[in-house]
Amino acid sequence: MSLPAYPALRTGCPFDPAPAYTEVREGPGIAEVGMWNGTTAWVVTRYDDVRAILTDRRFSADGTRPGFLQFAPGVNPQVSTFIRMDDPEHARLRRMLARNFTVRRAESMRPEIRRITGEHVDRLLAAGPPADLVTGLALPVPSLVISRLLGVPYEEAEFFQASTRKIMSWASSGDEAMGALVELGTYLSGLADRKAADPGDDVISTLVTEYESTGELERQQLVLMAVLLLIAGHETTAGTIALGVAALTRHPDQLAALRRDPDLVPGAVEEILRYASVVQSGLSRIVTEDVEICGHTLKEGDNVILYLPSANRDEKVFPDAAAFDIHRTGAKHLGFGFGPHQCLGMSLARVEIQVAIETVVARMPGLALAKPLEDLPFRHEMFVYGLHELPVTW
Repeated sequence: MSLPAYPALRTGCPFDPAPAYTEVREGPGIAEVGMWNGTTAWVVTRYDDVRAILTDRRFSADGTRPGFLQFAPGVNPQVSTFIRMDDPEHARLRRMLARNFTVRRAESMRPEIRRITGEHVDRLLAAGPPADLVTGLALPVPSLVISRLLGVPYEEAEFFQASTRKIMSWASSGDEAMGALVELGTYLSGLADRKAADPGDDVISTLVTEYESTGELERQQLVLMAVLLLIAGHETTAGTIALGVAALTRHPDQLAALRRDPDLVPGAVEEILRYASVVQSGLSRIVTEDVEICGHTLKEGDNVILYLPSANRDEKVFPDAAAFDIHRTGAKHLGFGFGPHQCLGMSLARVEIQVAIETVVARMPGLALAKPLEDLPFRHEMFVYGLHELPVTW
């Protein structure tokens, strides 16, 4: 089975994966797809296969390997950081950051995240409905949190959010995306210089003083790590918060259950992560030796796309997978990936999303969309799914 072009857009219900990939999952499980530059890749769609590949060393994340998949004109896989590396170098660089993203560290930040979230909701309530929950809450809160963690002045939020939109869009040309990356990297390198002279209690200061100063970390890699954390630290969380609120407004019985019992929030957030699957670009790997998947032999040098939105709707793993159900139990979703490259910031993201959902649900009685769902501007053109705006009333 082959597909004409990647990516296929979500149609019908905007929360559902593109129908073409659902057909692949329910059929052969794997299909060849054409890319923008005339190359091809193999899309893998089933939960068990995706999970297995993410721990299989025959599938490399190393973006410097010849022929590694280029998702779009603006994406150069060779210009990346540890997420585009294999162990041991991947593990070495990841360890430099790990202590800042543990479960304990994330939980220690919960009171501050709750305070920040509360202040943003205060402003929304004072202004009155309707309000855009993206610009009023979903985007600024994780942007502020990751800025403080990294040591990036929040006054620069508009700049780095604009850079992110160019870097993370399917529609950006190579020059547009690379220009935005260079501009953001230049800014962060200058910030690192200032941290070297006057370090603070933040991630960039730690990278400069503990690792760059000893020669363990080169400046280019430090900058790319900071770019990754800054973008991933707000982009995916903002998308998930917005989609989660939108999903809850479509299921008033579940919204009411959350309002009655806030203890349901952690489970609801896991269901939002499964149901929304914001990493709609999928995860890419390149085959290092011939291997069989779904009865098909992949050859050394073949590119593979692990399509997470489909894997998270696998009926063999998630009964009634197309349904949104905050009471769901059982298998773990793949919203954060799996294996050695699993999302470094997932514990922090969980806390941010939990606090956002519990605060909005508790403080906005009568929460509802201010526009029909089909009229909302979903981020179909971005690598990370979400909403450009989410007008709500209460």
